[in-house]
Amino acid sequence: MKNYVSNKKFPVLLLALLLVFSSFTSVWANETPMPDFSPWALEDLNEGERYGLFDPSWYYNGFRDQITIERADLILSGIEERLDALGYERAAGETNLIPEMPLTRGEFLTQLYNILENYGLEIEGTPEEYFTNMGVLRGTGTGNALDSPCTSEHGVIFGTRLVEALYKEQDAGSRGFMWLAENGDNKVYLLGSIHIGDTLVYPVDNSIKEAFEGSQALYVEANLFDQSGGMEYFMEKSMYQDGTSIKDHIPAELHEKVVKALELYGIPYEAYSTFKPWSLANNLNAIHASSSDSLEGGQQAAMLGIDIYFMTKAMLAEMPIVELEGIAFQADMFDGLSKEVQEMYLESIVDSILDPSDEGDEEQDLLKEWLIQWQKGDHESFTESYMDSMEEEDEISREFTLMLFGERDENMANKIMELLDAEGESTYFLVVGAGHFTVENSIIDRLQASGYNVQYIAK
Repeated sequence: MKNYVSNKKFPVLLLALLLVFSSFTSVWANETPMPDFSPWALEDLNEGERYGLFDPSWYYNGFRDQITIERADLILSGIEERLDALGYERAAGETNLIPEMPLTRGEFLTQLYNILENYGLEIEGTPEEYFTNMGVLRGTGTGNALDSPCTSEHGVIFGTRLVEALYKEQDAGSRGFMWLAENGDNKVYLLGSIHIGDTLVYPVDNSIKEAFEGSQALYVEANLFDQSGGMEYFMEKSMYQDGTSIKDHIPAELHEKVVKALELYGIPYEAYSTFKPWSLANNLNAIHASSSDSLEGGQQAAMLGIDIYFMTKAMLAEMPIVELEGIAFQADMFDGLSKEVQEMYLESIVDSILDPSDEGDEEQDLLKEWLIQWQKGDHESFTESYMDSMEEEDEISREFTLMLFGERDENMANKIMELLDAEGESTYFLVVGAGHFTVENSIIDRLQASGYNVQYIAK
């Protein structure tokens, strides 16, 4: 078998949003129980999921019941981790010692208060007064109900609001990579995304949130929440429809590697035996690049992507979500790759999974590096790293890179120009992969070359 990828780089992290969509399919394809939460809490819970303060499985197991010691301790420990990350120094001794259960709302807030005191924060007033001023405690409509039982939902919300308040106070939210394109009275904010995320990327800087909240619509590569035909088409394109399996389409040596990689992640071979090389590679890539050891871990990392975060915010705010390309377009894009490139892509992923000692963690290290750069708003370092990862060494790599950029960037730039040239006064928020603002002849380059005013927003 010809080894397409040995001793050479392959841009496996420069993928379209479809990589994330691939990791969703097994969730959407199966029936899942309905989560249990209070509708008014949705916005806070969306943030709390991103902060990693709780396990989303809680939604399905007593989320609005009395909080347990284990869950309370996890939330409080998460707050301590955030304080450590913000540079606060804790005094000696334990602070998150849970009193005798059942825990009331007031007692949980006292635990948070004690943690802040132990880290030397300047605190004035009682826990009730302090957390009311901080916006953590907002009451129930009939009072603060401090003597009422603290549910898991209450604990998550209090912890989430506290993290957000502390990061806002220190102006420590992730800076990201954002530009503003203007023409007359029209504005388009351009945010570069990392499709696979991490909890430490959140909270996002308030300037980015304010730009989003002041916009009339969100523009994305593909709306992953719109299942009206998109999922069915994607599944049709990603799988063989003629009764054959992947074993019939790839070399035997590569097939052996695929079987071993699936076994390593505990994924039944039968579940993916009819998937095409590009689709199977997308799923495995989502798991591997995020340093996960299971499909569920890859799905969780995908949910932490910047695109998904803003799509969720838009959905909760009932803001229109407009697709620049769509799921069907990206499915066709990958499915149009040559047989040789699809095999190369799949082999590059399974080799990284099965042989981590031989530069196998390169993709994982690169993703971590890019997330840190996104957090700091260091687009200069990101550009250098990103362009280095795109080194083209043969026709196969060039085919893959041309698929990801080139015509796609031209088409997206043209759509942005249409928004900027429209009559009236409008503001839009656009999120696409950061690479589309970084490569040569990027969207930014094309807008500036056409005479539009585009400025990088730095903090």
